[in-house]
Amino acid sequence: MTYSAKETSSADGQPLLLFHFSIGPLKYLYNTSDVPVTYSGSVYEPGNLSSSSIRQASGVYRENITISTTKDLTVLELFLGRSLPTVMTLTIHSKHDSDAEVVQVWQGRVVGRRLQGNQATISAESFSTIKKRTGISRKYGTSCPHFLFGSACSADINTYSHNTTVSSVDSNTALTFASVHASAAADDSYYPGGYIRYTDTFSLTRTVMITGYTSATKQTTFVHALTDVEVGTPITLVPGCDKALTTCRDKFGNNVVNFGGWPYSPNDNVFVTGA
Repeated sequence: MTYSAKETSSADGQPLLLFHFSIGPLKYLYNTSDVPVTYSGSVYEPGNLSSSSIRQASGVYRENITISTTKDLTVLELFLGRSLPTVMTLTIHSKHDSDAEVVQVWQGRVVGRRLQGNQATISAESFSTIKKRTGISRKYGTSCPHFLFGSACSADINTYSHNTTVSSVDSNTALTFASVHASAAADDSYYPGGYIRYTDTFSLTRTVMITGYTSATKQTTFVHALTDVEVGTPITLVPGCDKALTTCRDKFGNNVVNFGGWPYSPNDNVFVTGA
């Protein structure tokens, strides 16, 4: 009996869902039954999950979904005290327990999770929804719109970043480093707006924004708590940029030729001055 026949049967259907979460080199596989299910050479463990209805919206687009589970689901450990370091994708397949045919019914990315008591809700956004969005358009202003070290900026990240280690953990949002870039030795403005990059306990590359830096002590503060960094952890320090023309000229090797702002635009407002 085919999947379609089982799906439309009033008595023979035994539906279950297979959830494939993937982020970097990690994958988490669950199913909605109470026994392991093998599909495509991988074992999907019982996960105590249930999802909202997977429905097709207007046209060919699939709607976004929410998944209900318990807070001890292994994949949720990646969210503890931090945001995801990169995109986590989710693919959902459907099958019937007594039938070998498996059908993909949904694909998208995880956008967040919410905890309430012992329960957890995972929110996921369909790739079809993402495709419907309006693309990003360039904004014109006095500051530079380019991403630092991106293709339009073209400054070399290797020239300005610095590899070091943690010398002390001062709080969950403050670290002191063994060394810094030579240009940051006496410049408190060198790192704010930048970030650190390191490998966490899940072997994922994490980036955390720097909010403050004191050159005299090499202490650096961050936008949120760091839960998996200790003394000796290898760190890459990457500087920030305030998008000003003078910063582009003085901090990043006279990179003015690639500055994308309009710093000399007039500030006169005819609606205020009348002329």
